[in-house]
Amino acid sequence: IAVLTFTTIVSVLVFIWRELSTDHPIVNFRILKTRSFAIGIVTTFTLGFALYGSVFIFPVFCQNLLGFSAQQTGFLLFPGGLATICMMPFVGMMLKRGVPAQIMSAGGFIMFFMFTVMLSHSTLNSGTNDFFFPLIIRGIGMSILFVPLTTLALQDLKGPDIGQGTGLNNMMRQLGGSFGIAIITTLIHIKSGVVRNALIENINPYNTAYVQGNQAMVQNFISKGFSQITAQQMANQAMEGRIIKQTMLLTYDNLYLLIGVFTLFCIPIIFLQKFKRGKPVAVEAH
Repeated sequence: IAVLTFTTIVSVLVFIWRELSTDHPIVNFRILKTRSFAIGIVTTFTLGFALYGSVFIFPVFCQNLLGFSAQQTGFLLFPGGLATICMMPFVGMMLKRGVPAQIMSAGGFIMFFMFTVMLSHSTLNSGTNDFFFPLIIRGIGMSILFVPLTTLALQDLKGPDIGQGTGLNNMMRQLGGSFGIAIITTLIHIKSGVVRNALIENINPYNTAYVQGNQAMVQNFISKGFSQITAQQMANQAMEGRIIKQTMLLTYDNLYLLIGVFTLFCIPIIFLQKFKRGKPVAVEAH
């Protein structure tokens, strides 16, 4: 890992130097001097982080904890994707009529935050009906983020810089997704360890709820013909299974909320870009 990290840092620095020193760069980093574009790639990076991060964590949560099949999870995600597609024409119409892209983007981030808050209250008894409206809200939020964020990022670029800006902007969205998945995977491992340690503190002979629950499980196994020792071992295994599920549930719930809060911090950044009030924006290029 150390060798690869060092190699990556050196390669990135050499790549940036090369692109800045040649007359015909593949990636024109000079367009980052444009304030709107520099801010725009930050918000686009955040969009990729939230988009791919949530898409990554939700199926894992549904299949590993709730026992959904891959097909059931796909059907859950389908209405949200359909909502995004259906909203896209309306987003273009609103931009053409002069609705500020900042307002639309802020609304999209707020809707995405609402989605994460709703999912952060998930339980092991959550079903398909509990996820329908949150995913629809997410789909609508994403639809009013894609084009407005791109519009804000490219609004001050001209000529050949528009093509360079579009490519770099799209790359930052993909990069945000890659970082998001990697960071969320790491946080799952770290957070699950912290949550597990907190839950295990309740497994002690001084906790009345634990003692009663443990004795009830032991008696249940004894009534099925198992010996006292075997019943106690099976009760311990059952309790371990409960701890694992509760640990992962709390971990995923906390990560949903963390992703939502992260996106909220982008709202003030959006308003640092040039505010073209009442001016229609051409969106065909996006």
